[in-house]
Amino acid sequence: MRWLVGWSSIAASFGTVGAVGNGGEGRTVHPVGSQLLWGDPDPLWAVGDWRPDEIRVIGVATPEGAPTARLAVLGCCGATDEQLRVGLLAARGGAM
Repeated sequence: MRWLVGWSSIAASFGTVGAVGNGGEGRTVHPVGSQLLWGDPDPLWAVGDWRPDEIRVIGVATPEGAPTARLAVLGCCGATDEQLRVGLLAARGGAM
């Protein structure tokens, strides 16, 4: 069995009373048996028996202060990294 685990730091800030701990705790939750695809502030993990050749992460540089745009490709994909990067830019409406 394979799946993804992640969360949004913005959504987590709106948690119910007692559901969200103190931001200064300095701890990060890690799913058991996971492989980190990208880290904070909005981490994403691949969990399960993913082989290294089945996971690719593409990132696009953004203007200062803007969140990094990322794309995780899991499984077989015939596109090159550059083709995926172009697709990521197109999906954002060329706003980057």
